[in-house]
Order: sequence, then structure tokens, then C-alpha cells
Amino acid sequence: MAIHQNPRSSAPADALSAWMGLAMRSSEMLWASAEVIARRSYQLGSATTPKRRQEREVQRMIEEKVEASTDSIMAMSFRSLELWQRMLFHPLPLGSNRSAINSMIGLTTASAGLMAAGLKPFHQRSRSNVKRLRR
Repeated sequence: MAIHQNPRSSAPADALSAWMGLAMRSSEMLWASAEVIARRSYQLGSATTPKRRQEREVQRMIEEKVEASTDSIMAMSFRSLELWQRMLFHPLPLGSNRSAINSMIGLTTASAGLMAAGLKPFHQRSRSNVKRLRR
């Protein structure tokens, strides 16, 4: 994801694709999270679920949240650092409007990548939890 794009590139399409991909992964994560919450609530409230299993599930929930948050913060930090380095060594052009527009589109695409990096740990865990809890 370059901040500065070639004027003949498909920069607007790349930016749109990046944001649409982020929206799709966000939607998938939200649906998976809703299912995980429903399934865990049923298991934890069920008298037929052994108490030890309930305790393990609660402990697992806490650990997952901490791990996903840590992974998300780290991923976004590294991605932010990359972005700042690119901007430091390749400042936005002051020339033509076209190059400035393409640079801004590249920055928008990079911003979607930053958000996607932060979402990834939560997306992965919510999807794996759905698969595990469906069994």
C-alpha cells in the first residue's frame, strides 16, 4: 500500500477495494461475535454444562480479549510507524493537483490498511470461536 501512487494507476479502485474489504471483515467479525456471545451465554447459563467447563470458558474469554487487544495494538503501532516513515522520506508532492490527489488516495488506502491490521486479531478469534463453539 503505497502512499504515493502512479497517476496512471488504479488508485481510486485500490482505495475503494481496501475500504470495502475492511467493511466486509468488520461485518463478518460482528456476525461471528454475536453468535459467539449467544452460544457462550447459552453454555454458561445451562445447568447441563459442567461447572469446570464454564470456568474454562470464562477464563478463555478473558485471555482472548487481552491477547487480541495486545496483538491489535502492536499491529497498528507497526503499521503506523511504517506510514510515518514513508511520509517522512516521501512527503506529499506540492506540484500538480493530480499527483496530490493520487497521494491522498494512497494515504486513504494506507489508512484502511492500518484499520485492517487492528481488526485482524479480533476477526480471527471471533471466527475461530464460532467454529469451535458450533461443535
